[in-house]
Amino acid sequence: MYQAKIGAAQRVLSQIAESEGISYEEVVAEIEKSIQLGYHDPDPQVQAMWKALPFHDRPPTPLELIACISDQFI
Repeated sequence: MYQAKIGAAQRVLSQIAESEGISYEEVVAEIEKSIQLGYHDPDPQVQAMWKALPFHDRPPTPLELIACISDQFI
């Protein structure tokens, strides 16, 4: 789906990990926590945002979410 962007997202997360002095896995785990909090937020506006993304049946992975939303900023 977003293979080139997923590769770019992996590189960015690696850079974040290096700059923060933590592992890549720790960066991904923190983003996963945030995704879970947002995905299960009952606020109708928050749910509308999730429904606008192509991941209706499940929360996206951090890489999928970054790849998907990066289109909105480029």
